[in-house]
Amino acid sequence: MGAAALVPVLILVTTAVVIAVGGAGRAVGDRFPSAGLAWLGALVSVLACLRMWGHRLRALGMVDADAFSLFLSLLVLFALLLTVPVAKESLARQKLEQPAFYSLLLLSAAGMLLLVSSRHLVVIFVALETMSVGVYALTGWARDRISSLEASVKYFFYGAFASAFFLYGIAFFYVVSGSTDLAGIEAALLARGHDLGALPVVALALLLVGFAYKIAAVPFHMWAPDAYQGAPTVVTGFMAVAVKTAAFGALLRATGSLLTLGEEWRAVLWVVAVLSMTLGNLLAIVQDDIKRLLAYSSIAHVGYLLVGVIAGGVAGRTAALFYLLGYSFMTFGAFAAAIALGRRGEENLSIRSWGGLGWTHPLPGVAMSLSMLSLAGIPTTVGFVGKFYLFGSAVGEGYIALVLIAVLNTLVSVYYYLRVVMVLYMGAPVPHPGMHPLGLGLRLPLLVSSLATVVLGILPGPAMALARRAALELF
Repeated sequence: MGAAALVPVLILVTTAVVIAVGGAGRAVGDRFPSAGLAWLGALVSVLACLRMWGHRLRALGMVDADAFSLFLSLLVLFALLLTVPVAKESLARQKLEQPAFYSLLLLSAAGMLLLVSSRHLVVIFVALETMSVGVYALTGWARDRISSLEASVKYFFYGAFASAFFLYGIAFFYVVSGSTDLAGIEAALLARGHDLGALPVVALALLLVGFAYKIAAVPFHMWAPDAYQGAPTVVTGFMAVAVKTAAFGALLRATGSLLTLGEEWRAVLWVVAVLSMTLGNLLAIVQDDIKRLLAYSSIAHVGYLLVGVIAGGVAGRTAALFYLLGYSFMTFGAFAAAIALGRRGEENLSIRSWGGLGWTHPLPGVAMSLSMLSLAGIPTTVGFVGKFYLFGSAVGEGYIALVLIAVLNTLVSVYYYLRVVMVLYMGAPVPHPGMHPLGLGLRLPLLVSSLATVVLGILPGPAMALARRAALELF
């Protein structure tokens, strides 16, 4: 039964191999159901996760299928289910669709599922690299665009830099504890009491550097704006949602064990959270490219999510998990709407060029507006409810100053989010070539993201209950 914990990962890997072998040597435009197979593989993986819900399984002594890992795995898989149809439609417009794209997408998602399920630092590292290598390649998928290749190279080199830090952290923890299992490390450190020395502190610092890079926290955020802008927009959306979900999941699991080293690490995360939300919001104000705006916005939201990590306990982690759920839908909706607002033959990412498009193209206009309002934390959206729970958990633990800074940053963010909405409905129309007609591959994700953004904001109870159950699995 324990091997069942790996079934969702194995389904994705098998599907990726089938697509790679079946699509090998086919020219661009050849009819091969790679998108359909990828979507079917993701759906079967979702069903496997749902079948395991309520059970606690362990494979190889290192990978767990518990409520925490399954909750995050489902978030990643839902992002994958939304990404595949959008990718099929948007890549076909740009003549970039190939079976290899979906293989890389599935392999990257498999790494994410392994990442959120692992309790072993070596497996976490392998999962991080599996996830990252696929995303590096997808970032540079538009090979005829210098910006895409440049983004991929920058992402790769920053990623290699972070991986080295992470590996050193694992090595130092092994020297200190004789183990690379999170539970084993925690037990060894607790047995030593207060006589820890400097090495465990250095080891934890190195691990946090690696995680900070993956979630794009300040000061390890430099790659995010260029990678977001240069990658194909559908890849950027997947990166912003799925990669962040998986990396934060691993961070939550690791900090649940390793932050027992001392309360001073909450102070370190406190500074990182404040810098991330402040710098992200201030730099987002001056952006005209929607992808760069959302890149800096994502950095700011890392700061908000870290508020839940700092608060800790069941309440803080429940709030962080719920916010990850809401953030996934509202962010993916924004990127899908940006694709839908593209011109014929090219993307249309300048906010100034969207004047009046909310009236002429109602579905992407409404989807983008709801995403912006939710990211700003306007009431009746999931963004408002998520921030309420996050900030409430921190207030309950006495982090009043941190919450005040977060609230002030939220007020700052309202300016640039509402600017997008105002341009869509009140901006002067800008002449441009006709826009692509919207197919089902874009319409359905836009509708799903918009409905989830509103429904989770009005009826958050069931989702919060699931998030709470997932958070309890960490204790």
